Amino acid sequence: MIAVGGATPRHAVAAEICVWLRKPKVLAAKSRPAPTSQPRGFRNCRVNAASVERSIQDSQGIAPSTETGPYFAGGTVVHILSGFSALTAAILLGKRKGLGEQNMLPHNTTMVMLGAGLLWFGWFGFNAGSALAANGLAAYAFVNTNTAAAAAMLTWLATEWWMHGKPTALGAASGCIAGLVAITPAAGFVTPASALLLGALVSPLCVLAVNLKNRLGYDDSLDAFGVHGVGGTIGALATGVLATKAVDAAGADGGLRQLGIQAYAVAVTALFAVVGTAILFKLVDRVLGFRVSGRDEELGLDLSQHSEAGYEI
Repeated sequence: MIAVGGATPRHAVAAEICVWLRKPKVLAAKSRPAPTSQPRGFRNCRVNAASVERSIQDSQGIAPSTETGPYFAGGTVVHILSGFSALTAAILLGKRKGLGEQNMLPHNTTMVMLGAGLLWFGWFGFNAGSALAANGLAAYAFVNTNTAAAAAMLTWLATEWWMHGKPTALGAASGCIAGLVAITPAAGFVTPASALLLGALVSPLCVLAVNLKNRLGYDDSLDAFGVHGVGGTIGALATGVLATKAVDAAGADGGLRQLGIQAYAVAVTALFAVVGTAILFKLVDRVLGFRVSGRDEELGLDLSQHSEAGYEI
C-alpha cells in the first residue's frame, strides 16, 4: 500500500484509492490557487483519505486536487459510500422475518426527533468546521447547512401530506437529514439561495427512493440508501451545477464540465462501495455469520443476544 503525504499505515487503503482516482487527466479541473495556510482537510482530495477516514483532515493530508470535483465536507464517501454500502448489505442479508406481515413501524418517535435535532446541531460543526477557520467561508457553510435542512424538512412534509394525506414527525426528521446530506458537498461552494433550492428539491426525490424499496423488495429499515445514498448523489451532482467562485474563489463554477467531473466521482465511489461491501460481507459472513437463527429473530435481538428487554410494559 502507498502512504501519501504523511498518511499513516492505517490510512494506506484510503490513500491508495485517492492516488488511483487522481490519475485520469481527461476530467482534470482548473488548477487551484496555492493555499496561503494549511489546506482544508476535507478538500485535499475530493474522493479522498480524509473523507473515507475523517481523521486525516489536517496538514498531514494528501496534496490538494480538484480532479474529481469539489466536495466541501465529504459528501461522496460519507453519504454515497454509506448509502450504497447499506443497499448492498440489505440485499445480501435479506428481509427481516415477518416484514410485510407484522407491524414494524418505528417504536419511539420521541427518540427519533431527539436524534434528528442532535444531528442538525452537530452538522454545523461538520460542515462549517470543514473551513478550518472562523471566516466568511465557514459562515456560508453554516447558513447553507441550516437553510437546506429547513427547506428539505418542509418539502418532505408537503410531499408526505400530498401522497398520504398526513404529515408525520418521522417525515420531518427524515426531511431535515436529507437536506443536511445533500448540502454537505456543496456547503462551501454555493449561495444560500442555491442551498434553499437544493434542499427543496432533494426531499421529494428521496421520498420516491424510500418508497421504491417496497417495489424492489429490499429491506432497508433505516432508509440509508433512500436518504443518504440518493440524497448524497443529488447533492454531489447539484454541486457541479450550483457551485460558484463568488462563494469560494478556490472552488469551481458550475457547468456541464463540472457536472461531468461530479458524475465521474459519484460513479467511482458507488462502484467502490458496492464491490467492497460485497467482498467484506461475504468474508465476515463466512467467518462469523451475519444472521441470527429464525428462533432468535422471532424472540428479538434484545433478549436473544443481550438477555435484556428494551421496554418493560
